[in-house]
Amino acid sequence: MGITSLVTRAGPSNPKGNKNTPKGAGNGLPSNAKPAGQFEPSYTTWLLLGNTALYGAIRDGTSDPEELPPIPVEWIIAPSSNSSVSDGQCPSMGETINSFVISDVVSGVIAVIICCRPILKKITCGFLGKLPDKPSRRCSSVWYSRLVGFSMTFLGNLFASLVVVNTEGYDHLSFAIIFALYASRPRMNMVLMTLFWVFVTVRTSDWSTYKPVDKGKEKEQSTEPSSAVLTTADDACDGRSSETQTTETDATEPLEKEYVYLDSYRSTVVAEMILHLISAVFIGVTWDRFPNSIIKKHMEGNVFFMAFAPALLFGTAFFAIPLHWRRDRRVDDRWLRGLTGVVLFGAAYAAPWVYWCSFLKLPGSLWCPPKLPLQTGIWIAFSLIGWCPHCLMPIAGVNANGL
Repeated sequence: MGITSLVTRAGPSNPKGNKNTPKGAGNGLPSNAKPAGQFEPSYTTWLLLGNTALYGAIRDGTSDPEELPPIPVEWIIAPSSNSSVSDGQCPSMGETINSFVISDVVSGVIAVIICCRPILKKITCGFLGKLPDKPSRRCSSVWYSRLVGFSMTFLGNLFASLVVVNTEGYDHLSFAIIFALYASRPRMNMVLMTLFWVFVTVRTSDWSTYKPVDKGKEKEQSTEPSSAVLTTADDACDGRSSETQTTETDATEPLEKEYVYLDSYRSTVVAEMILHLISAVFIGVTWDRFPNSIIKKHMEGNVFFMAFAPALLFGTAFFAIPLHWRRDRRVDDRWLRGLTGVVLFGAAYAAPWVYWCSFLKLPGSLWCPPKLPLQTGIWIAFSLIGWCPHCLMPIAGVNANGL
């Protein structure tokens, strides 16, 4: 039995969506395109088939917009029963947007506190937020922090997807597709971590015993009288000799500045690059194969913006705001580069918002994610850990000056 015949029986009074009914999402769009959460009887077939349906199952290959879903089938998150998605039971467009906003704002406010290494060290009585306690800095600690950042964001989407497929009525949905879909949700951590990394520094004595040695001054310093402390330098991460050198420096010299959000920035950007790539591929493929030409054209600009976001993010991370900011390099244009980075990262952050605000005007009750408050809590919890990898590394901290 073809999908057309199933749709014909979908509703007793208006099975296929009467042509005279008001447009659900705006002028020129099919009548079955409605804001998120609104019930539409003609969705019955697509609810049953879930997010793995084949458009080719439609009888005679018809592409009538009234018989096609208003969104790509991969974006359907709804239970299989039409009786479970009647008015008022599915999250509205506003409720979905609020969920994204809350997960961003709450995790952002808390992250400003616990991602600041000295503050974290103080409130945990030195147990967390430590710097390395050895005379050499291990390259592995840098990569470990990036792995933590990606893993936590990955796990947040993974557990939120598990909540969906393990809810009664949703077990016909594909877990992998939901996971890829959630990779496209808005996340403000790039902008926030860039802003705080570039512009927030504190003077600290934590690195006073690990300061790099100016090799040109080593001989001169070795002949000076000392009330002094030992300092070391290790160039292992730069591919140069790992030989450790020591010299003496004046113990009374001023405390140096520490970029206390640098390790959080590193882990955040690496995680976001991977998730943006997943999102861009998923969005590009699902909308490219979507046969509903009217809605496809309506969303064309938003889809392109999302596909362009990874390139914008990549360029900004490596050119406008370099991931490594060496201590011995004077950066006179810090404010200019910092503001440029915030603006460009902000553009990449705006892409998901533009996309979702347009998308949520289309799906009606085909967008009905269960237990949305629980999913929001999961995103908040895992985002915080991913932003602040030193929360899990009480010993193997990362040099916050970018050495």
